[in-house]
Amino acid sequence: SHLKPLLQVIHKPLVAALRAFIEKAPGVFGKIIRGVLSSWPKRSSGNTPKEVLLLTELTSLLEFGKQRGLKLTKLEAGMVAARLTACVSCQNSMVAEAGLRLFRSDGARGILASS
Repeated sequence: SHLKPLLQVIHKPLVAALRAFIEKAPGVFGKIIRGVLSSWPKRSSGNTPKEVLLLTELTSLLEFGKQRGLKLTKLEAGMVAARLTACVSCQNSMVAEAGLRLFRSDGARGILASS
């Protein structure tokens, strides 16, 4: 896809901006996580690079949130868990591996366990 290079270019600055926003206004943490989840491509689109980038972003944001003692609502935690389950069970090995990295991250486990 012609969007892959563009996504890779904007990914790190986007995550940095989201982290700065969360740091200034911790109350938006759950809304940002919901926003990341809502931008997920449909399974039928086969957009593996975007899914892997979003999983990396989600991992980074959850780690950042855990470091600051932030929590998700049960609904938000359920949304993350559902997305994680779908990714880990995905037939595409790149998506499944990125999902497993998220699952193994301290941030994801810590935030999901505390919600």
